[in-house]
Amino acid sequence: MWRFKLSKNNYEKLKALVGDREGYISRAREYFNIIGELPPAYGGQIHHVEWRSHGGGDREENLILLSFQLHDRVHSASRKERKELEAKFLSYLSCGEVEKWRNEHREELEALYRVAEEEMEKKKRNGCLPKKPKWAVF
Repeated sequence: MWRFKLSKNNYEKLKALVGDREGYISRAREYFNIIGELPPAYGGQIHHVEWRSHGGGDREENLILLSFQLHDRVHSASRKERKELEAKFLSYLSCGEVEKWRNEHREELEALYRVAEEEMEKKKRNGCLPKKPKWAVF
Protein backbone atom coordinates (compact mmCIF):
# COMPACT_ATOMS: atom_id res chain seq x y z
CA MET A 1 0.00 0.00 0.00
CA TRP A 2 1.38 3.36 -0.95
CA ARG A 3 1.53 6.29 1.43
CA PHE A 4 -1.69 8.27 1.65
CA LYS A 5 -0.95 11.62 0.02
CA LEU A 6 -3.16 14.66 -0.35
CA SER A 7 -3.01 17.14 -3.20
CA LYS A 8 -1.00 20.28 -2.44
CA ASN A 9 -4.16 22.38 -1.99
CA ASN A 10 -5.83 19.86 0.33
CA TYR A 11 -2.58 19.36 2.26
CA GLU A 12 -2.47 23.13 2.89
CA LYS A 13 -6.06 22.96 4.18
CA LEU A 14 -5.11 20.07 6.46
CA LYS A 15 -2.08 21.97 7.78
CA ALA A 16 -4.37 24.90 8.64
CA LEU A 17 -6.71 22.51 10.48
CA VAL A 18 -3.80 21.02 12.45
CA GLY A 19 -2.63 24.53 13.39
CA ASP A 20 -6.20 25.28 14.49
CA ARG A 21 -6.25 22.06 16.54
CA GLU A 22 -3.17 23.10 18.53
CA GLY A 23 -4.41 26.67 18.96
CA TYR A 24 -7.10 26.32 21.62
CA ILE A 25 -6.22 26.93 25.26
CA SER A 26 -7.51 23.60 26.61
CA ARG A 27 -5.52 21.63 24.03
CA ALA A 28 -2.52 23.94 24.52
CA ARG A 29 -2.48 22.87 28.18
CA GLU A 30 -2.53 19.21 27.15
CA TYR A 31 0.19 19.91 24.57
CA PHE A 32 2.37 21.56 27.23
CA ASN A 33 1.76 18.84 29.84
CA ILE A 34 2.68 16.04 27.42
CA ILE A 35 5.32 17.60 25.14
CA GLY A 36 6.88 20.06 27.56
CA GLU A 37 6.47 23.31 25.63
CA LEU A 38 3.60 25.44 24.40
CA PRO A 39 2.48 25.02 20.80
CA PRO A 40 3.88 27.74 18.55
CA ALA A 41 1.64 30.81 18.56
CA TYR A 42 2.83 31.90 15.12
CA GLY A 43 4.58 29.88 12.48
CA GLY A 44 5.95 26.53 13.41
CA GLN A 45 6.23 23.50 11.19
CA ILE A 46 3.99 20.53 10.57
CA HIS A 47 5.72 17.27 11.47
CA HIS A 48 4.73 13.78 10.28
CA VAL A 49 5.01 11.58 13.38
CA GLU A 50 5.53 8.59 11.11
CA TRP A 51 7.85 10.18 8.58
CA ARG A 52 6.85 10.37 4.94
CA SER A 53 10.05 8.54 4.01
CA HIS A 54 8.93 5.66 6.26
CA GLY A 55 5.45 5.50 4.74
CA GLY A 56 3.68 8.03 6.98
CA GLY A 57 0.61 9.49 5.34
CA ASP A 58 -0.95 12.92 5.14
CA ARG A 59 -3.64 12.29 7.74
CA GLU A 60 -4.48 14.50 10.68
CA GLU A 61 -3.71 11.78 13.23
CA ASN A 62 -0.13 11.61 11.87
CA LEU A 63 0.52 15.38 11.92
CA ILE A 64 1.53 17.71 14.74
CA LEU A 65 2.50 21.38 14.79
CA LEU A 66 5.96 21.90 16.29
CA SER A 67 8.12 24.94 16.93
CA PHE A 68 11.00 25.33 14.49
CA GLN A 69 13.47 24.43 17.24
CA LEU A 70 11.64 21.26 18.31
CA HIS A 71 11.16 20.19 14.70
CA ASP A 72 14.89 20.56 14.06
CA ARG A 73 15.63 18.68 17.28
CA VAL A 74 13.42 15.74 16.24
CA HIS A 75 15.15 15.42 12.87
CA SER A 76 18.66 15.70 14.30
CA ALA A 77 18.12 13.65 17.47
CA SER A 78 19.56 10.25 18.22
CA ARG A 79 17.26 7.35 17.50
CA LYS A 80 16.50 6.91 21.22
CA GLU A 81 15.60 10.58 21.76
CA ARG A 82 13.52 10.65 18.56
CA LYS A 83 11.53 7.60 19.75
CA GLU A 84 10.91 9.31 23.10
CA LEU A 85 9.70 12.50 21.41
CA GLU A 86 7.50 10.58 18.98
CA ALA A 87 5.95 8.67 21.92
CA LYS A 88 5.04 12.06 23.44
CA PHE A 89 3.56 13.22 20.13
CA LEU A 90 1.44 10.07 19.86
CA SER A 91 0.33 10.48 23.47
CA TYR A 92 -0.81 14.03 22.72
CA LEU A 93 -2.56 12.97 19.50
CA SER A 94 -4.59 10.39 21.43
CA CYS A 95 -5.53 12.63 24.40
CA GLY A 96 -9.17 13.47 25.10
CA GLU A 97 -9.00 17.09 23.96
CA VAL A 98 -7.63 16.13 20.54
CA GLU A 99 -10.19 13.33 20.19
CA LYS A 100 -12.94 15.84 20.98
CA TRP A 101 -11.58 18.22 18.33
CA ARG A 102 -11.31 15.32 15.84
CA ASN A 103 -14.98 14.43 16.39
CA GLU A 104 -16.02 18.07 15.89
CA HIS A 105 -14.10 18.24 12.57
CA ARG A 106 -14.76 14.69 11.31
CA GLU A 107 -16.82 15.75 8.27
CA GLU A 108 -14.23 18.31 7.19
CA LEU A 109 -11.39 15.78 7.49
CA GLU A 110 -13.31 13.04 5.69
CA ALA A 111 -14.06 15.41 2.79
CA LEU A 112 -10.31 16.07 2.38
CA TYR A 113 -9.50 12.36 2.53
CA ARG A 114 -12.28 11.37 0.12
CA VAL A 115 -10.76 13.43 -2.71
CA ALA A 116 -7.35 11.76 -2.25
CA GLU A 117 -8.91 8.29 -2.07
CA GLU A 118 -10.86 8.92 -5.29
CA GLU A 119 -7.68 10.06 -7.03
CA MET A 120 -5.87 6.94 -5.81
CA GLU A 121 -8.67 4.69 -7.12
CA LYS A 122 -8.60 6.47 -10.47
CA LYS A 123 -4.83 5.90 -10.74
CA LYS A 124 -5.25 2.23 -9.81
CA ARG A 125 -7.91 1.73 -12.49
CA ASN A 126 -5.71 3.39 -15.10
CA GLY A 127 -2.67 1.33 -14.09
CA CYS A 128 -0.69 4.45 -13.15
CA LEU A 129 0.51 3.30 -9.74
CA PRO A 130 4.00 1.84 -9.82
CA LYS A 131 4.62 -1.56 -8.31
CA LYS A 132 5.71 -1.64 -4.70
CA PRO A 133 9.51 -1.83 -4.52
CA LYS A 134 10.98 -5.02 -3.02
CA TRP A 135 12.60 -3.11 -0.15
CA ALA A 136 9.33 -1.45 0.96
CA VAL A 137 7.96 -2.86 4.18
CA PHE A 138 4.82 -0.73 4.43
